Amino acid sequence: MANFLPVGVASKTSMVITTRKNDSRFKTVGEFIAFAKANPGRINCGHAGPGTPNHLAILQMENAAGIQLSAVAYKGSGPALVDLLGGTLDAVFDQISSSMPHFKAGNLQALAVLGPQPEALLPGVPTLAQSGLPEFDSTTYAGLLLPAGTPPAVVGTLGAALKKALADPQMNASLKELGSSVYDADAAAFSRMLVSEDQLATAMVRDGKLKSD
Repeated sequence: MANFLPVGVASKTSMVITTRKNDSRFKTVGEFIAFAKANPGRINCGHAGPGTPNHLAILQMENAAGIQLSAVAYKGSGPALVDLLGGTLDAVFDQISSSMPHFKAGNLQALAVLGPQPEALLPGVPTLAQSGLPEFDSTTYAGLLLPAGTPPAVVGTLGAALKKALADPQMNASLKELGSSVYDADAAAFSRMLVSEDQLATAMVRDGKLKSD
């Protein structure tokens, strides 16, 4: 954080628990949790890499539900989804933007949205809060950072340009096509979000769930 200067947030993307549609073991997140409790460590969950929001979401899920999952690291969501389709994995904790093409194709399904609000692109898919795990939020955000020490005038100019871009209907439409949506938050709000994420990762390291390099 000390090396960067937040300018603002541009978009948010819901994260979901993605599973095969033909997997009869768990058709709902309730069944997923029940299976995990009865079979500790037997659900192989892919994620986009160590320390990514996807990885942290798995660790958060373990803590919130009192379950033990087997986290499997990949170099991005794409390879993880390939192995999910092939049966090597049981689930992938993934951004909706990556999984949506497979949802549309009918091969994969979303068990739950890992954020506080239902996802408009996935009508009928519950949030974890609706499934009994309140205050769970693994929504991912994209924002603009600059090197620390950037002149205030430059920061102000880029901040204004970012807000103007986010107000463009075409920008909104393009993000929606990708499974994301505009999330206009200023530098102060972005800074608070980054501190919160840092605190979460620090707690995971302290608890031995995440290795610190």
